[in-house]
Amino acid sequence: LRWMASCLFLAMSASAFSGHVAASAQTWVQVLVSCLHVWLAQAWLCGVLALVWMSYHRPDVWPDALARFSKWALPGMLMLLFSGLALATGTVASWAGLLATEYGVLLCLKLLGHDSL
Repeated sequence: LRWMASCLFLAMSASAFSGHVAASAQTWVQVLVSCLHVWLAQAWLCGVLALVWMSYHRPDVWPDALARFSKWALPGMLMLLFSGLALATGTVASWAGLLATEYGVLLCLKLLGHDSL
């Protein structure tokens, strides 16, 4: 199980080294922030999926799991938000860039999609 987690961790990191952020990254710090952003998003998603699975298959331990997840969900989401803001400001660089660049348009669509939930 540990080797599988290591492989998944490396696979998630690879997206930070090959995506739009890596193409426009001016410093290694932006790549590290991109890695952090990907890791945080995946950790949150895995936690939510585990909670859904537990609610159907292990309802006896679900309340405890929910309490443990809830303790870390808000700080994790705040770190995800701030890492995303850092990536966006480093990649788009201006308010006009939100509509003038492909990444900016995708970012706007992503934000609109989250607001609609």
